[in-house]
Amino acid sequence: MYFVSLFQTAAIMADSQLSRYDLHHAHMYFDSSRGILGLLFHAREYPSFDEHEFPFNLGYCQQMSTLAIENEKDMDCRTVLLTFGGNCLVLLDGPDRAPFGTIYESEFGRAVADIYYFESRFGSKDEGLNRGLHVVPYV
Repeated sequence: MYFVSLFQTAAIMADSQLSRYDLHHAHMYFDSSRGILGLLFHAREYPSFDEHEFPFNLGYCQQMSTLAIENEKDMDCRTVLLTFGGNCLVLLDGPDRAPFGTIYESEFGRAVADIYYFESRFGSKDEGLNRGLHVVPYV
């Protein structure tokens, strides 16, 4: 439940929803020089294609997305950072970062795993999702 509560808190902070198009994953990183382990959550991962507001084709994972981006500022504050030990989640501001205000886990340390969380309340269009919490370590 601890990781689920982190996802729930990150969603509130980033003004997002737990869904396959919005917030569904975090990147775990480790900074060996400082002994820091942390998570970087990315919200608004697969917004729906919109000719004017989000004219980017993100491929298969974007198909059927209902996540609307109303202006490019929506993408600035989509990253939440957690450093274990401090147990404090912080919303990061990423304006002027290409693409899409993205802040990468490699800026904090070496990427070690991805953590995915798919809630069980998704609609029928998401029936193929493997629901729950999944950790995928990097090789």
